[in-house]
Amino acid sequence: MQLQRGCDHQWLKNQLGHAPQSTLIYTTYGLYIKAAKLTAQQAARQVSSTTRRG
Repeated sequence: MQLQRGCDHQWLKNQLGHAPQSTLIYTTYGLYIKAAKLTAQQAARQVSSTTRRG
């Protein structure tokens, strides 16, 4: 749920006690991380396109 809300996946991984080199969060919840990054990238594009127009 935290990843879906946009929580930083590195912070969450540390809070869950996973080792720094652990890939468990990526293999288990990677879909949500990619979706959050995509959403952030889309928002950034919208802001930059609005800024250029205005």
